[in-house]
Amino acid sequence: MNIQFETPERLKIQLTAADLNELGTTYGELDYASADTRKMLDDLLGRIGAKDEFKTTDRRLVIEILPAEKDGCIIFLTLVK
Repeated sequence: MNIQFETPERLKIQLTAADLNELGTTYGELDYASADTRKMLDDLLGRIGAKDEFKTTDRRLVIEILPAEKDGCIIFLTLVK
């Protein structure tokens, strides 16, 4: 797992297939309409200590998930007004 704050409002998380397996999912199973995916993202933010930075009470959270090599993925989380 590689975590990088690109800006205070944008977080980039690179996950390997092993990371996804540990989280109980695969890239193909990720779907924000799924309660399991939303829970996984919430757990992930908790694990990396970013829950406080990404509160959505007065902002929207844009989530982008892109495939990466060897069945991994890259997740971008962006806070917008």
